[in-house]
Amino acid sequence: LLSNFLRGFYRESVIEMRPAMVAMRYLRTWFPLDLFLVIMDWSIVVVEISTGDHMTLVPAFLLGRFARLMRLLRPLRLIRAARLWSAMRPLERLITSEDARSLVGIAKLLVGVIVLTHMVACAWYALGNMDYGPGTPTWLSSLRQSDLSWEEESTSTSYYYSTAVHWALTQFTP
Repeated sequence: LLSNFLRGFYRESVIEMRPAMVAMRYLRTWFPLDLFLVIMDWSIVVVEISTGDHMTLVPAFLLGRFARLMRLLRPLRLIRAARLWSAMRPLERLITSEDARSLVGIAKLLVGVIVLTHMVACAWYALGNMDYGPGTPTWLSSLRQSDLSWEEESTSTSYYYSTAVHWALTQFTP
């Protein structure tokens, strides 16, 4: 958060590095979102720490609901990635070779597909991990039951995540 007050920005193809100008621009643009995300992250830490046995101030069910709400808002942190795309524009202008520009464009698309695949896989894993009531199978519970005879490594969280990634990738390809 504090390091963003030290980053310059482009204004009419000139880098603005004066601390007062940088601070004013940051306070008007990304600071409110960054502050919200930092407060959200720290509130999750505080809630997770205070839900232990030593909790005395707030009932556990209120903290649990608050923690779930904060976890649902975690993907908002991805909005910060928008800054990365905008920060790459001036760098792309420096590339004079058409081949290099094409390569950078392909790399950006590939990164986008990887991030989107990760997000879909996490959502798919979360859906499979939810409890829909007794007797209601999910893809993850069915996989866990079928994996009982397998080795210990195949029933790890990374195995289930890679299965979800595989499923997510198959949704993007014909």
